Amino acid sequence: DRREMSDQAIALVGELPDAYVNQYAIERLILGVYNRRSELVNGAPSYVKAGDGRYMLWHAIGRWYVGSAHGKGQAQGYIKLSSDKKRLEDAIGTWQVNTEKGLGSWLDASWLDAPGLRLLRHVPPADEVSVVGERTRDQKDAEGRKRAIDLTEGTMETPRKRSRVDDVETRVAKARSLCASEVDARAHELMEEAVREFIAKKVDGAELERRREAAREQAEKEHPPLSALETAFAAYTAAAAAEQAAEAKREAAEATLEAALRALEKKGEAGPSGVKAEA
Repeated sequence: DRREMSDQAIALVGELPDAYVNQYAIERLILGVYNRRSELVNGAPSYVKAGDGRYMLWHAIGRWYVGSAHGKGQAQGYIKLSSDKKRLEDAIGTWQVNTEKGLGSWLDASWLDAPGLRLLRHVPPADEVSVVGERTRDQKDAEGRKRAIDLTEGTMETPRKRSRVDDVETRVAKARSLCASEVDARAHELMEEAVREFIAKKVDGAELERRREAAREQAEKEHPPLSALETAFAAYTAAAAAEQAAEAKREAAEATLEAALRALEKKGEAGPSGVKAEA
């Protein structure tokens, strides 16, 4: 039954292009586990980020978007995946990141391909959270993982290697979610002055958004376990990328060698005169 394939949670993992100026800040905001909501948006499933209800994933006008919960249902967001499929598990393609500071609609924004972003399926639902990211002790202690299935086509890795990498990335995504409430609390503290200035009309909405992103980034850097996780994961992903590149190079060399061997072996079968020797 295809209805059973509908994912209760997915994980957005990977990295944005190095050329993207807001790479670090936006990655910290959008990467992680997303739990499916009971509410449909534009007739399609919608998801909310575990540990940070400010960010959601929804379908609009032939695209899947990840963006602010305030803009749910609209054709705008930080990243998008072009697909008219209203089931996320059927949507295949390359994610793109909005270069206009993650804002704007698909009509006027400039988009950059982000092949490093991947969507993992069949992720166990992370802790249920409210918009402010509150979680109970029981929810924090909830454990359990299932093998995630990579939606990206064309991978060069073996299923065994892909499963191992997916497991690590899923664990990292869930670990980030576990830090969310503490990071949120610190970010709220850092934003108090900016909010007061906004209310007093000393700063506009764009400046408030810039300070919000900066506060979030600072709060994450001030969180030792999360900082340690990000440093370790960056080293891991760099090593994995190097391993994959080396494997691709080895396979290409093996293919060249195989072609050379086959040419000589075929010549040997034909014999000195070029006629295939009788058995």
